[in-house]
Amino acid sequence: MNNNSQVEAQQSNRQSAPNGPRAQGANAQANEKISVKFNFAEVQKFVQFEFPRKFCLIELRYTFAKVLDLDLFGRQLEFSLVKSPNERKKLDELKSLQDQDLTENHYEIEVRMTEYGA
Repeated sequence: MNNNSQVEAQQSNRQSAPNGPRAQGANAQANEKISVKFNFAEVQKFVQFEFPRKFCLIELRYTFAKVLDLDLFGRQLEFSLVKSPNERKKLDELKSLQDQDLTENHYEIEVRMTEYGA
């Protein structure tokens, strides 16, 4: 398995968003699948950043991770704690992985960009 930090977006039409990573801007699609490797220390947080006129939350879809050197679309993301009960439940599931014996350094997880606001 490739141990390098990777981000694979299904679309290649990217443009800079103010104060955020490069993304598809107004053309960003909700539920877009992105493959990324997360740092285990940061997996307890979710990534949230602003697109023009909307917020998108990058939601962890699989709770495997070990180390994060996350650079999405060429810029380091800022992390913010999640607020909804459902998201908290997912964080609790991630935290429960800390006690498990992880035999590999990296796990590939899938994230989903979900639109917030309008």
